Amino acid sequence: MSGAAFLPMTAEDVRARSPEFLAVARDQAYDNWTLENFLADLPEKWSLSFVVEVAGQVAGYAVLSRRAPDRVHLHHFMLAPDHRGGGLGSRMLAEAESRARAAGARFLGLKVHCSAADARRFYLTRGFAMLEHDPQAAYLPLEKALAPLAVAIHQPNYLPWLGYFAKIARADVFVFLDDVQFSKGSYTNRVQILSPKGPRWLTVPVAAHLGDAIDRVPPSRPDWAGAHLDTLRGMYSSAPCFKAAWPGVRALLESAPAADLAAVNMHLVQELAGLLGLSCAFRKSSGLALASSSDDRLVEIVSQVAPGGTYISGKGGAKYQDPAKFAAAGLGFAYLDFAHPVYAQGAAPFLPGLSVLDAVFHLGWAGAAALLAGGGAHA
Repeated sequence: MSGAAFLPMTAEDVRARSPEFLAVARDQAYDNWTLENFLADLPEKWSLSFVVEVAGQVAGYAVLSRRAPDRVHLHHFMLAPDHRGGGLGSRMLAEAESRARAAGARFLGLKVHCSAADARRFYLTRGFAMLEHDPQAAYLPLEKALAPLAVAIHQPNYLPWLGYFAKIARADVFVFLDDVQFSKGSYTNRVQILSPKGPRWLTVPVAAHLGDAIDRVPPSRPDWAGAHLDTLRGMYSSAPCFKAAWPGVRALLESAPAADLAAVNMHLVQELAGLLGLSCAFRKSSGLALASSSDDRLVEIVSQVAPGGTYISGKGGAKYQDPAKFAAAGLGFAYLDFAHPVYAQGAAPFLPGLSVLDAVFHLGWAGAAALLAGGGAHA
């Protein structure tokens, strides 16, 4: 639409022209904003938000604010009914994305009412993706990446090794394959730790049947977490950083959900990532609409969570992944460079591939985090 002016939104203008703003807001009956809503104090709100004028009248507006260093949230996005259908809504959304991107954000998020099918379609056809949500909630969370993102994908493993967290450290989005088939004897329910006699398996007992997905496999003993804490205390109580690290480790396992193995592992991985200072958006494959298998499934996942992004693969993926498929879908492909660091472990020779907790107990949280700082990904 010609003649539309995009202008900064200010508190003074909202107060002076409140009838115009409120008239536009009233069109959304299930979320009728008041003047108090418009004037609410939110981080960077006035530098990000804008109003659209047509013929000197308020035709629409977008209220945005900073939610996190890499995220801007679109709180309210309205265009008066008599100005719809001419492309102005798309221009407004592009302006919101541009402002968020200029502010250094990598993601733009919003929520849309469950009953607003047209609004949901509008956002989904413009690159937004549905996030995991409570099916009983009235609003659906959507998010769009504002720049090409790096994506890593892996089954949710139990207290995994440093290389697993190296993937998280290099990724903007990490997707748990929580609905793939559980494999007996894999790292999904076990990991190695260090004992005086060498490596020892720490295994979550599960009740699994052939073909069960990981998110359908429950732990078979309610006391497994306590037993693992006892084992870890026995194996690492003399480690240099055990005393400082132990409260955090104990809290992790004591707070682990009881529902299923996927929930247990995703909880532990995400909490450990936070303790290691890693910032990453986590997703679940079960929350996506997927129709493919094998590496086609990986292409589909990356295309959904980060259109135009880059998939980060472990070197082992070279045996079964075809980078040409990612290129054909407009995606990048890179292998992770991660050489296992050697640290003061108390074992001779050094034992690589143990749980990340081995590094935490020997080096502390900061020391273990430092081990993840090197390396990178290459095409």
